[in-house]
Amino acid sequence: MNVPLSVSPIVKGGKEKLNIWFNGKQRVIDSPIKPYFYSNEKISDLKHTEVIAKALSKYKDKKFFKYEFDTRADLVKNRISGVTFEDNIPFLLRNRIDKPDLYTKFPHSKELTFLFLDIEQYTKPNDFFPGYEDRIISISWCTNDRKIKSVFLKKDTTSDKKLLRLFIEQYQKINPDVIVVYNKGYDIPTILNRCIRNKIDTSKFSKNNVKPYIGGK
Repeated sequence: MNVPLSVSPIVKGGKEKLNIWFNGKQRVIDSPIKPYFYSNEKISDLKHTEVIAKALSKYKDKKFFKYEFDTRADLVKNRISGVTFEDNIPFLLRNRIDKPDLYTKFPHSKELTFLFLDIEQYTKPNDFFPGYEDRIISISWCTNDRKIKSVFLKKDTTSDKKLLRLFIEQYQKINPDVIVVYNKGYDIPTILNRCIRNKIDTSKFSKNNVKPYIGGK
């Protein structure tokens, strides 16, 4: 890959940064551009620069006003419907448009390590679906070699703590770049929540020792 594994915008010190992952490393850099939008007219006392560009409506030179902000939140707070434009372009895309070679400076040059994963969970009698309070009874996985491995509970085992610890040991050896699951809204949150209920540190799943975020989609 001649681009990073992933890039995400973050705010540090009141400024927009780019959080970049490549070759198993994390790097946070200053964004080369600030969040901005244009307007046909001046907006109150906001700091701006004047830009001469061709208006697509008549294809003639016209003066526009460019407003730059320290964060995306500041941009959203100041945009005005029907007055400002180019005010809803995703910030990562904005960087790609304005600085097209930026991401190629951080290529993920190593072969991607995949983890294909599936879990099964105990379901109480008369219940249709298990919850996070129900133990995981098996985890199966394979990596780039496609050799399937599994850990599972014996019928009368009521705790999945040892199972989770065994899986984490294998996970850390694999150190995957990409996780592939059949249902990402179930398998990964369930593993993390079962770790939390067993008082197992979830940061063991992270490349930078930060606990994975659980919430939303």
